[in-house]
Amino acid sequence: MSAIEWTDATWNPIVGCSRISAGCHHCYAIKMAHRFGHEHYTGITEVNFDEARVDWTGVLSTAPPHIFNKPLRVKRPTVFFANSMSDMFHESASDADIIAAFKIMNACPQHTFQVLTKRPSRMAAKTQELGLIWSENIWAGTSIEEDKYAKSRVRELLKVPAKLRFVSAEPLLDALPSLEIEKIDWLIAGGESGQENTVRPMDPQWIRDLAKRSCQSASKKDPLSASKRDPLRRAALRV
Repeated sequence: MSAIEWTDATWNPIVGCSRISAGCHHCYAIKMAHRFGHEHYTGITEVNFDEARVDWTGVLSTAPPHIFNKPLRVKRPTVFFANSMSDMFHESASDADIIAAFKIMNACPQHTFQVLTKRPSRMAAKTQELGLIWSENIWAGTSIEEDKYAKSRVRELLKVPAKLRFVSAEPLLDALPSLEIEKIDWLIAGGESGQENTVRPMDPQWIRDLAKRSCQSASKKDPLSASKRDPLRRAALRV
């Protein structure tokens, strides 16, 4: 089971990443990866003495078969957050690993896979280049922590032929007036977690605005049954 509120479990066929925008500043995965003693985590993090912090090296590592193939062994329907310790569409993710991961996801219709990336343009490009199949159980998502990314990342996300497209606005560092909520199916939003003296503040009004707009969008799409939908598809908003 996962401590992440909006999923059941994590699955990491690939590990390793690199910072790309402000939402990565206090990335939980870096410290976790640095502590892990598994062999395939070796070399993906380093101590940055200039900034007095642990950081990614930008090197990605493929998980051993018993981890890579984990969903194939799980019979009970499970919602998997795919690559919580990486980004499946990182520039260093190999085509072979991406293809293999999609092969497993497509072979497990009993599960739901949440594929979240800060690189939706590469997700769209690789989908076309590699002929990736987005079965109904594979959700495509992008992270948007500041309004300056809202239009561009959603625009790229919409190029991906997934049945369900979602946005994670965690950590929410800015109001998102440019986010076209009516074009996405699911929204996750919340403040930054971590030590109280290091987290960046979130204005509760940003959440209230997103909640209001999400409800308005849902009512317009399906006014009679907006409140009866699968709870996983509702806006997952928290302060």
